[in-house]
Amino acid sequence: MVSFKGIRFPFRISAAGGIATSMATDSGDNTLLRESLAQIIATHVSERVIENDFGCDIDLKLFDPLDTVLFQAVQSSIISAIATWEPRVQVKNVQIIPDNENGKLTIQIRYSVKRTGATDGFEFTV
Repeated sequence: MVSFKGIRFPFRISAAGGIATSMATDSGDNTLLRESLAQIIATHVSERVIENDFGCDIDLKLFDPLDTVLFQAVQSSIISAIATWEPRVQVKNVQIIPDNENGKLTIQIRYSVKRTGATDGFEFTV
């Protein structure tokens, strides 16, 4: 079994007082991958000083009307950012669920892990 270790997102201190970490394994624990995807989506393009291309530009669309044009733009931005910054996964589907009352979007992402072919997913609200 192959496993990978990475820093938790969001960054936090572990119960032991060190840096909290996550694992990704061939056995299907994709916590590290989900955290990586959340980090890509939550980071504004040009927010990082050294990797200023890193992230997703959905923040530029936060005040747009909740319509199909916005949904398609957000889907496209997410798929492009993940394809650029997370080579371990292949996005299968991005579904946008609007919450018109609260002005929020729930983003459901389904992806497959390239190494194992396993599919997984997660939700993200903006």
